[in-house]
Amino acid sequence: MTLPTTSHKRTGSGMVMTVLITGLIAGILDITAALVHAYVSSGTKPIRVFQFIASGLFGKDAFMNESMAIWGCLIHFCIAITWTTFYFVVLARISILAKHTLVAGFCFGVMVWASMNYLVLPMTQVPQAPFNLTNAMIGAGILIVALGIPVAWSAKRYYSTP
Repeated sequence: MTLPTTSHKRTGSGMVMTVLITGLIAGILDITAALVHAYVSSGTKPIRVFQFIASGLFGKDAFMNESMAIWGCLIHFCIAITWTTFYFVVLARISILAKHTLVAGFCFGVMVWASMNYLVLPMTQVPQAPFNLTNAMIGAGILIVALGIPVAWSAKRYYSTP
């Protein structure tokens, strides 16, 4: 498989649309898994999960108003689309990722989990919980299956389609 160079015409609106659709699909898969996990493990209602996401930007105030869940939803999808964009840009420059889509998707999911938990979230106002290995494995697993592999597959498909 030959990936595009900087002179390749596979850019512009086609790439933007593919990244947006892929990011939305990955975001839907990720939030669905997170909502199911939160409800099954602790009875947490979906609106509370979205308020938790919004708390990264708005702090404790996010839990005072249910409409803040809309912000949580928007923030969640912005993050999913940003990570999707990142992968598409990286794949265009590191073609070996396309040869090993499942491995790359797995590693990407783990990288996103680690980056979010150890770099991004500590810089926000999200309430910090103590480390829990089971929750960490579930969180990483969700990102591998819902974000990493679908994004890697979509990016490979995008770049290998004439």
